[in-house]
Amino acid sequence: MGRKAYTVLHRSEWDRLHRRKDDKKQLLSNEREAYFQRLVDISQSWIKTWPDTVQGHIEKLNKEKKKHQQDDIALVKAYLKKKKAEGTTAAITKAKQKIFEGSCYGKQLTSALLESKTLEERELQIEYQKEIKQKFQDQEKEALSKLNFNQCSFDLDKRDDENKRKKKEMEIELAKINQSIYEMEISKKNKEKLEQEELDRKNAGLMQELLDREARQEKEYENLLRRDVESYEGLQKIAKERQMAREKKEEEIANAQRAELDRKYSKIRRVMKDMHKDRQNTNSFKQNYELIKELQEKEEKRYNDFVEKAVKKLEVRTLEKEKQETLKQKSERDKRVMISEQNKAEADRAELYRVISKQGRCCAVDRQCIMPKSCYNRKKSPCSAIEGNVFTKYKMQPVTFLAPAKKFLQQLEARKKQPSPWGALHATHAQFAREAGRALHEARHKRFVKKVIDDYRKTNCLDATSLPVPNYN
Repeated sequence: MGRKAYTVLHRSEWDRLHRRKDDKKQLLSNEREAYFQRLVDISQSWIKTWPDTVQGHIEKLNKEKKKHQQDDIALVKAYLKKKKAEGTTAAITKAKQKIFEGSCYGKQLTSALLESKTLEERELQIEYQKEIKQKFQDQEKEALSKLNFNQCSFDLDKRDDENKRKKKEMEIELAKINQSIYEMEISKKNKEKLEQEELDRKNAGLMQELLDREARQEKEYENLLRRDVESYEGLQKIAKERQMAREKKEEEIANAQRAELDRKYSKIRRVMKDMHKDRQNTNSFKQNYELIKELQEKEEKRYNDFVEKAVKKLEVRTLEKEKQETLKQKSERDKRVMISEQNKAEADRAELYRVISKQGRCCAVDRQCIMPKSCYNRKKSPCSAIEGNVFTKYKMQPVTFLAPAKKFLQQLEARKKQPSPWGALHATHAQFAREAGRALHEARHKRFVKKVIDDYRKTNCLDATSLPVPNYN
């Protein structure tokens, strides 16, 4: 039989292996706890889906309440959004109408409509006066036909007084009718206003009631959720206590097993220590130790030599780099000095030119002239251009800067095809056409409104096609 091979470990390595084993046990314990907790969560989630359990019934009621609550909230939001949109649209329309009425053309349309209404009222008054006059004439004729010659001279004054009295009574009656019509309109407006206020008050009451109901439902839901959480926490506490008791029992068993293993390992260590001690006292072990020590000393010496050489190379490289940096700085400094000297010489020369030009001996021009290129090539010898006609020797070439700019023409065509930018002018024209059509519909004498429309079209370069107005023809 051969000799047994033993593995010799240091104390620190042995402790590290033991720590690693303990870390693995702790990791397994944490994983087992997380696994149990995940199973508990899954089971609780399954219980909530069962219809014959308290949790399932509570979950079902919560879902129904949440659904009803969401429906009510969606209904309220839709109503508020619709009301807000209607209010915004009405406010925008009212603002546009007010701005248009305050503009010059709005005032002109109002004036034209007012003038038409005035003429219409005047015509009605004239017709009414004619009707009254005709009625009086008929009455006078009838009375004259009935009266004889003797009664005529005595009743003329009396008839005039009677006619005046009847005319005054008719005017009073007409005023009363107008007053009753005006009071009827005022009462109608007040009634509509009261109805609108009552409707707004009812809507506000319904909205407040809906909000109160929603608050009550939210409070009930929170109370129910709190009770569920408390019951769940109680169940979790009981499960945790049971788990702690089970883990404590497992820990006691593990400690007993660990103590048994420690006793076994201590006995093995004593045996191994005696065996290693016997092996270390031999001559071969001592020779190996001396050989290993000599090899380590050689390796350390070679490493130190390598480090010293590297340090020397780094010092030489650093000196060369510093020398190059010094030369570079010196060259830059010389360059700056040369530039400053050139600038100084230029300044002196400019000052000399200024003095000479001031004395009238020199004329300086700062402008430049850009000349087009010639039509023949100047790189040829001048003799060939002198002999005969220059155009026989060289081919005519068009001047470059006089060529047509196709690129700009293409850009212009592209801009023409692009849609026009947005502006409020179209909306303004549409609003004017709408208001002018309404004024034409209300006015009997349309020439005043048509005059305003024609003026607007002429001012804005429009016609009947580009600005159609309803009721114009």
